[in-house]
Amino acid sequence: MTYFNGYFDYNSTTPMSDGVIKELEKAFTLFANPSSSSKQGRECKNIINLARKYTADLIGAEPEEIIFTSGGSESNNFAVKNRLLKSIQQPGTIIVSTIEHSSILSIVDYFKKEFGFSVKRISPSRKGFIETNTILKALTPDTRLITIMMANNELGNIQPIYEIAEIAAANNIFFHVDGVQAVGKIPVDVRLLKVDSLSISAHKFYGPKGVGALYLRNSKNVHPLIHGGGQEKGIRGGTENLMGIIGMGQAALEAKESLSKWQAHFTQLRSAFCKQLFEKIPDAELNGPDDGKDCLLNTLNLYIPRIRAEALSALLEHKHHCIISLGAACSNNKVLNLSHVLKAIGLSEEKIKGSFRISFGQYTRMDDVRKLVEAIYQSYQVLMSVSG
Repeated sequence: MTYFNGYFDYNSTTPMSDGVIKELEKAFTLFANPSSSSKQGRECKNIINLARKYTADLIGAEPEEIIFTSGGSESNNFAVKNRLLKSIQQPGTIIVSTIEHSSILSIVDYFKKEFGFSVKRISPSRKGFIETNTILKALTPDTRLITIMMANNELGNIQPIYEIAEIAAANNIFFHVDGVQAVGKIPVDVRLLKVDSLSISAHKFYGPKGVGALYLRNSKNVHPLIHGGGQEKGIRGGTENLMGIIGMGQAALEAKESLSKWQAHFTQLRSAFCKQLFEKIPDAELNGPDDGKDCLLNTLNLYIPRIRAEALSALLEHKHHCIISLGAACSNNKVLNLSHVLKAIGLSEEKIKGSFRISFGQYTRMDDVRKLVEAIYQSYQVLMSVSG
């Protein structure tokens, strides 16, 4: 398959891999209900169980700890709501960072407004990291939940999840991790991290859209998010999304096999991009990590002075056929809204409006990076000439 090599928005979504497409093509004739007792139904159930194993293997979990969902937002809702529903009669404190995905921030606001939970919002450092001492300072005797994302979708920061998990465990607090941007890009081992739950989305690592998973370390006494026919251990009712699950399982298998190769590839692309861009536009700046440590190697958030990133993005797409991002995809279809992540690290409105994100994928080539840098430079010159 030929992929669009002007695409630099892999954190928003990824194309399905050739291997995933082949598995889905083979599965088109599988129509039996996985819950039926027929031979065909049992065959479909076995395929789901294999995909569950592949997904579990990707994050160091056991298959029975994986619940398939419709994606990252559902997984986040599932985990957070389940924990907070247990405390609905005695609302307590929720600790959350200010740079979480909207699916987390919206749930937290909902429980605050409707049920009287208090919320302590943890701000990151100037480079976008959540520091453990801020978690410690936020702890209260009635803290019910800590929820921190593993890797930020806009800046690429990888947070100190293990250290936060230790704090949570020492204080008997449930710890949920939004792992959507991390899983499939960096090694993730829930056994080592000791988190209570972790969300995954297939389309972030070359699987299909509309399918994801939630890792639950302990699924006893869990409230079903969807009541129904007892699927997914009685936790999520409804006939399973067989095609989506097959695609996710294959994507997870490929990610586990290829992760080290992808990381080496991203390291080369990142280094080449930064070298070439800063030679052409010396006053460009990186938002977030600038040394390539503790961050997603495929992700770069940049600020170019005296231009508007919205205009840059339009020029890149329509003149050079290059796709970049102005922020989280879930916010791009709203009325112009400044990135809450860039606000949280203290950037001014001017800097936020001049900032954009690029994210590489396994199909990005070195020549694509060279063309992108040249396209950015040419677009930058046009915008500077227009602004006078």
